[in-house]
Amino acid sequence: MDQMTRLILGMSCGLIVTLALPACTAQPYSKESRYSSGSDMHHVGNTAPEKQSTPVAGDSISSQSRHPLDSVRLGGSDLADAGTTGVGMWINGGAELNPALSWAGPLVPIVTIPAKYAMKKGIVATGVKAPLANVAVESGSMFGTCFNLASLAAVEPITASLIGITCGGIYAVRQNQRYQRETGRTLNGQITNQTPPPGNTVQAPI
Repeated sequence: MDQMTRLILGMSCGLIVTLALPACTAQPYSKESRYSSGSDMHHVGNTAPEKQSTPVAGDSISSQSRHPLDSVRLGGSDLADAGTTGVGMWINGGAELNPALSWAGPLVPIVTIPAKYAMKKGIVATGVKAPLANVAVESGSMFGTCFNLASLAAVEPITASLIGITCGGIYAVRQNQRYQRETGRTLNGQITNQTPPPGNTVQAPI
């Protein structure tokens, strides 16, 4: 396999994972009514729904839409990073390059999973919001996933690293945009001026 073929194969693998994982790992989240009670939908007559109070920056997440990123979790890219690391080490005989994990030897792919969860917990303990901690760690996991795939395709390390950086950057941007679109908040909890997502408005019955 020549250099150009390996490069194209590695970039293709990285882009496929970057574009597919957010859709594959999408989870439904509960959207609370913009009004004080969902039972208003069952009232008979022309009674207008209560007016929603305008949220302020200090409002807690519990009073707004609940999203999977609002709690520390393992993302799809975390699992993909562990999986591709396992393939590289156990099947292809590769070695872990991350000095923070290399001590675990052949158990690195297994240790990686709880390590990433613990890392997110530790970041949140310093005062960082859970959505930001999740996306930060998962972007690093996406870098690792794409780097591993490129390496499995025999792409040279420097090029594989560039592919990984591209994947991680695209993942971070897409997750940030999606979170803002679905919740009306930034990853660090600030209220945005975006229109509430479709389906979040309860209309008065006719």
